[in-house]
Formats: sequence, structure tokens, C-alpha cells
Amino acid sequence: MTRSNAVWLVFLMLGLVFAAVSVVLFTTGSLATFAWITLVCAIVILVSAAVGYRRSRLRR
Repeated sequence: MTRSNAVWLVFLMLGLVFAAVSVVLFTTGSLATFAWITLVCAIVILVSAAVGYRRSRLRR
């Protein structure tokens, strides 16, 4: 595995963790503001992972 593949995989896993945390925060109901913040962060991280994946595929 090359370094560029490892980087976007780490971003993908981090985005999935943020998405899971936001789901947990939404289900508790009391921390809705933090849930929205973590959801936005998860979306940004997942988009970054998708862009990194696409760029690593274009280099081959």
C-alpha cells in the first residue's frame, strides 16, 4: 500500500467515526448542536477522503 492510499483510508475511517458519533448524539437528543457540528465535520472529512481517493487513482 502506498502512502497516498494509506492517507485517504485514514481519512475515510476518521469520517466514519465522526458520522457514528453524530448519529449517537442525534439519538440522545440533548446534544443536537454538537451532533450537527460533528455531522458537518464528518461530511467534510468524507469528501476529503473521496477527493484523495480520486487523485490517487488518477496518478496511476
